[in-house]
Amino acid sequence: MGSRQVQVAVVIGLLAVAFGWRHDRIEDRVNVITDAVPWQCENTVVEQVTSGELVLQGIREVPTMQCRFRFLVVNDSGYDITMERFAFPAGGPHGGAGFQATQLNTIYDYAEGPLPDERDAIWIVNDRVDAGSTQPYEFTVEFRPGGCDAPGVLRIDQWPLVRVRSWGMPIDLEPETIPVAFIGTEHTTC
Repeated sequence: MGSRQVQVAVVIGLLAVAFGWRHDRIEDRVNVITDAVPWQCENTVVEQVTSGELVLQGIREVPTMQCRFRFLVVNDSGYDITMERFAFPAGGPHGGAGFQATQLNTIYDYAEGPLPDERDAIWIVNDRVDAGSTQPYEFTVEFRPGGCDAPGVLRIDQWPLVRVRSWGMPIDLEPETIPVAFIGTEHTTC
């Protein structure tokens, strides 16, 4: 290899290390957390339920239920990020559960979703969260007519599923939210 090729290889290697370092650092410093009072529900009962070793807020799935769930994106990194995608597991148009996520409130008016033909409720967004800032978001969750949850508790541990972009790289975040539980009723039996 010639001197010029070695120089190019060294520069490429340094750039790869720098981008990898920034990527890891951003991923470790951006968190998705639960708001202090995550569920605000109307026309249903929210009660404590036990699922495994956890005591959770359980939402009874009834035809009149309408809930809002607040979560926060905390950007403790030194870099601005762009929110690209939010997903609420099993809450999409083709999910079979007794609930469906019908709306996502975002920073700006742009939120495409929930996308059709998906099991999860997925929204495509383009929200900027500045370095060192926190941004609240909110899902609206309603009863799904014809939804099928056996009596008992359906627990969702990781939600929302979030993809951000920083320095041109997509990053899937591991949410640190409290698991949520939906309680099947006579309205959601299969």
